[in-house]
Amino acid sequence: MNIARFILFASLLLGAEVASSLLLWVRAPTDSIRVKYGGFWNFELGRLYFWVLVFGSLTIVWLVARHLLVQRDPTIYMHHAIKRTRLSALRTLEVMCVLGLEMFTSALYWLGDKSSHLRSILQSAWSWGRVPGPADLGWPSFFRSYLWYHLAPWAITLLIGIALWRAARSIWARGALDRNHWQNE
Repeated sequence: MNIARFILFASLLLGAEVASSLLLWVRAPTDSIRVKYGGFWNFELGRLYFWVLVFGSLTIVWLVARHLLVQRDPTIYMHHAIKRTRLSALRTLEVMCVLGLEMFTSALYWLGDKSSHLRSILQSAWSWGRVPGPADLGWPSFFRSYLWYHLAPWAITLLIGIALWRAARSIWARGALDRNHWQNE
């Protein structure tokens, strides 16, 4: 993967992160986190702090795994099945890193001080659509609802972004082929 593609994909991940937080911000009652945080970026900067830390850590893990799984030496013969297995292992690791980025960021943010106002709104009747019962109380239940509120829009935004990226690459490749065709005639 070249640097430009990596930066583009990192930008796509960051855009999905901001878009899902924005959707959570817009859906929350106006007298809740909008008052407590004083603005969307005050709310989002708490998450972005953890996002950058987790992104950096998982990028290092991915680079090391990529170096170990993908051999660049053309003199080494590698059977096609082994190469395909290594590439599928790398793709699986990439998906795990992307999902891990969102899950670890959410967990670290939830445990941090900057999420206290958000935790209070998710423990209210607004989040549950009813008054939470005794079985609903506790860290896992509230975190699960927070993760769902953040993960679903994140996944949708990311999938739309990837689809647009692939469509743009396809259009660009088709245009490059057409330009080469006309230059050769």
